[in-house]
Amino acid sequence: MPNGDMLSLMNKAKTETRSLSETGHAPGIIWAREPRRKQGQHPPLSREHIVHAAIEIADAEGIQALSIRRMAAKLGVSTMALYWYVESKEDVFDLMVDAVYAEMAFPLPSSESWRTDCMMLATQVRKVMRSHPWLASLSSNRPLLGPNALKLHEYLLVTLSALALDKSMTLAIAEMIGVYVRGFVQKELGEAGARRRSGLSEDEWRASVAPYIQKQVIESPYYPHLAQFFLHAKEWDDDKRFTFGLTCLLDGVVTQVLQAREKEQDQ
Repeated sequence: MPNGDMLSLMNKAKTETRSLSETGHAPGIIWAREPRRKQGQHPPLSREHIVHAAIEIADAEGIQALSIRRMAAKLGVSTMALYWYVESKEDVFDLMVDAVYAEMAFPLPSSESWRTDCMMLATQVRKVMRSHPWLASLSSNRPLLGPNALKLHEYLLVTLSALALDKSMTLAIAEMIGVYVRGFVQKELGEAGARRRSGLSEDEWRASVAPYIQKQVIESPYYPHLAQFFLHAKEWDDDKRFTFGLTCLLDGVVTQVLQAREKEQDQ
């Protein structure tokens, strides 16, 4: 449930593999490159040390605070020392994303219900993304091919294989689930961030905008339907909204499965 567009990643990987064999250039992804180990380094350093420091900085200060210089200072080494293990900050980003996906737990054995397993998996991804607020946005545009991301892809595709759909449709469903989870988390984290920046509690913020809503929406002749929602709709918490949205998505998957099977019977 990281970046779900696995088909394009597979095709890109094939192209890059051919290109590498022809040009001899270093592989583009960090997991295909061995770190250059510097002998006698004090204190000892590794990719794991670097990634751990990077995650601590990003969790505490935000991803924008992360730099090679900042990581080196936290580790007590020179900036050049890090380049024995990573070539750029982009490498660190890839390693960070994959490292936090290791926090997920997969049930063994499977529940044997594809819907239950998808709900569980989506809930776990949301939990990890909420624990690391930088993860949802950072994982949306990266080639997530590290071991933990691959394990997550494998688990989801095994789960969806129970639907017995063609491979392209199965990949599309996996992508939709990933997009939904990332989008939902980015929205709820964005709302929480806006509240923090305002310096107001939830109740204080609502009280501050209530006069505007009353005058510009409820008493206005231009938004009659919106006014009714402001007056009568009961607000759901994030957990209920997340579950409802995911349930609707999976209901749509069931509809697609039934339609696919009807087409097979008609042929």
